[in-house]
Amino acid sequence: MRRAIPTFAAIALTTGALAVIVDRIVVTIGTQAITESELELTMRLTSFLNQTPVDFSVENRRKTIERLIEQKIVLKELDFSRYPRPSADEVEPRLRSIIALIFGDEAKYRAALEKYQITEDDLKRYLLWQMTFFRFIDFRFRPGIQVTDAEIADYFKSTIEPLAKKANPDKPVTLEEYHDRIERILMGRREEVEMQGWLADTRKRTKIEYRDEELKPK
Repeated sequence: MRRAIPTFAAIALTTGALAVIVDRIVVTIGTQAITESELELTMRLTSFLNQTPVDFSVENRRKTIERLIEQKIVLKELDFSRYPRPSADEVEPRLRSIIALIFGDEAKYRAALEKYQITEDDLKRYLLWQMTFFRFIDFRFRPGIQVTDAEIADYFKSTIEPLAKKANPDKPVTLEEYHDRIERILMGRREEVEMQGWLADTRKRTKIEYRDEELKPK
């Protein structure tokens, strides 16, 4: 399936029958770059997975470019580290699960790809990045995080127990049945804090240039 050439400042240089498309760079992160077509494709992929209309507003472009900047920072870290990355083969089960859960059958899935102007290879690369990102978080930050039994008990009493009793007043609620779930929640929150702190420190040491003034954070 052919994807339409982005209308955002793609420049065609033609010599006779030969046309070369030069994609506009919108942000540089050190020696890495984000192009206009990469930004647009990411917005299309996000909307495809959320099954929402593609939002090309300035606000969404800014949000998306910040996620792409984070992606470039993480990928650079991966280039200098030995953190294990998922293989392309690991994407296939994830893709099959998305097709089943979101679309129900192959025909609707293919129609959605066409509607959002993306290819299956685009989607597979995006899913591979997501898996890479979450694996990076697990290996980079999880080993240094500990959640105590006291913290789990406090979260159970303050959050889980009241909600569970409200939903099922006559059903007994025990910490044991929620222990592992609470631990995962608290670990995830700590990982997010650690990740954001690391990203903030790394950004300070990285030269980021917004070549499109519209994309600069407010």
